[in-house]
Amino acid sequence: MTTNPLARNGGLSYLHVHAESAERCARFYEAVAGWAVERRANGGWRFASPDGLLIGGFGDDGSGARPGASFVPYVFVTDVDAAVGVATKRGGSVVRAPYDENDLRLARVRDTEGNELGLWRFR
Repeated sequence: MTTNPLARNGGLSYLHVHAESAERCARFYEAVAGWAVERRANGGWRFASPDGLLIGGFGDDGSGARPGASFVPYVFVTDVDAAVGVATKRGGSVVRAPYDENDLRLARVRDTEGNELGLWRFR
């Protein structure tokens, strides 16, 4: 029996973000999502969310997938509008400007490599 908090049945625990420039992409998510990023000894880049429940990496994983050709993950942020501003300052672009939907504030941005990222918080 494992006590690793990443081993949650049905829980998203690892995410690979395809990128032509792993460092540029890592710095984008560090600034926008608050992820702790780190360059590994092998030159690759990895991250951990602030609570440590989501980990992952950036770059080419050898699968042949291209940046921008994947599903859209949504990251909780404390201020959606501010995060969109940071995203554009870090080289990203706005896919859908901040908007309210029921009790949520949402937006979608594109990172420096063309991948979409959703941002959300409760209103």
